[in-house]
Amino acid sequence: MKAKGLNASSTQQYFWQQMTARVFPHLNKTISVWRADDPNRGAFASNLPAGSVMNVYQSLKTAWQQTLPAGTKTVASMAGDRWYLDSEAGGYNQNSWKSTYNFNAHAGTETGTWVSSTGGSWFVPPNASEAQHADMLGGETAMWGEGINKDNFDAFVWRAATAAAERLWTTEEVLGCSEAVCPGVGATGAAVSKTSYWLTEGENSDRLDDQLCRMSRMGVRTGPIQPGFCPSDEDGAVTEVELRQRLEAQVAELRLELARFKKAEV
Repeated sequence: MKAKGLNASSTQQYFWQQMTARVFPHLNKTISVWRADDPNRGAFASNLPAGSVMNVYQSLKTAWQQTLPAGTKTVASMAGDRWYLDSEAGGYNQNSWKSTYNFNAHAGTETGTWVSSTGGSWFVPPNASEAQHADMLGGETAMWGEGINKDNFDAFVWRAATAAAERLWTTEEVLGCSEAVCPGVGATGAAVSKTSYWLTEGENSDRLDDQLCRMSRMGVRTGPIQPGFCPSDEDGAVTEVELRQRLEAQVAELRLELARFKKAEV
């Protein structure tokens, strides 16, 4: 490295340059790489194929201030806002959905208050251009393997990921987020829901509870978010997956029986 005038940072960029020149053209795949808050860490967009995606994994403001202004396609994971699901929230794990759901997307702005964005999406910066809306492909939660195995994976993942999904497809105005949780949301002149659908403990949380019960019937071991039970908790209850498997087995047996009858007729 010293003979070539390379250090750790330039060697990493050389690696991506070589991958772009020699490997990626043969894959016929869209490339997605992690992007830290520090712009000097990880691959530079200029060293990747056109159309590559940056997965901003630490904070949403990095997408707002760095990747979107540069015209780079972006996905946000937001580890700092508990969208890394192995980062337990305070209290019992059944509360993890609250940490994922209750974050202020505009906390990193100068005022720290909610500001209406072009097109009504909280996930892009205020006054974002149409091109920036198009470049923000969406968000994702991530589950890493520390302390996770098949016994607790579903419970760690699906309660919080379900809450994140609602935030991704719905704006604060539509959900009727309160001033206490979303400062400034009512001062934008935007159409704000008169009825609050915002998920809080004991208020509207039955909606999330019902969804988790539906997932439980499908065989996903979501675990509870509050005291109560799902129909699938009953001893001997059959999940939709198990029922489908039984029906498929019965259909297979009937097909074999039908084949035997047809053979006997011949």
